[in-house]
Amino acid sequence: MYIENIRKAFSSLSRTEKEKLAKETKRILLGKGKISNSVRPAEIEEYIDNFTKGKETKIKYFEGFIEALDTMYPDGAKNAFFSGSFNKGKNWRDLMLKLTNDIPVAKLEKYYENDLVIKELKSLFIALVEGCITEDEEITIQRLQALNDLIKK
Repeated sequence: MYIENIRKAFSSLSRTEKEKLAKETKRILLGKGKISNSVRPAEIEEYIDNFTKGKETKIKYFEGFIEALDTMYPDGAKNAFFSGSFNKGKNWRDLMLKLTNDIPVAKLEKYYENDLVIKELKSLFIALVEGCITEDEEITIQRLQALNDLIKK
């Protein structure tokens, strides 16, 4: 039943979401040393499709899929496991993608797979945003502008 729920959730993914799941699964498994860098996201997409169709799946990939769900969706693995769906509401990840999808990261490229750097950047971003956001839009904008001016100096 629960495995079928996960298959159902995977079946509901769009092509783009499946590609993102494959890339995130690769990032996670690479970081844990469970796969080599030569494994292409397209291969992982095939593993996702095979799992969805009930074919045999290596446990390391299944574990990667489950962990990736939690980075992509709030309570992603739990929701897939128990209900066969995802809560695709707005979250920090969506905000970051909207803010940064057009910004090159040449300086950060060498840190892309460094979990400690990623953790610190995430913490920094959340702290900055939470420190600026208020119920009053005008005050929020003023705080964001002031912080931005401070950082740029």
